[in-house]
Amino acid sequence: MNREEKINFIIDTFDSAISSNLNGGLILPETDEVWLNRYITSNGDFPNELDADGDLDAAYNAAINLNRI
Repeated sequence: MNREEKINFIIDTFDSAISSNLNGGLILPETDEVWLNRYITSNGDFPNELDADGDLDAAYNAAINLNRI
């Protein structure tokens, strides 16, 4: 999966998790919750925030975990 595909997967998964969390609550692992909160507070600039070393893979792993819930 290339960078753009990973970012789209992350955003789609986080958007879905936000909806699920608002509609009934999710119990999230702490590291995944950190990434979800970072996405929420990014003000639409989340893809640019992922440019730091390792951030894309860490966010992608959190999205994979959230996708399994």
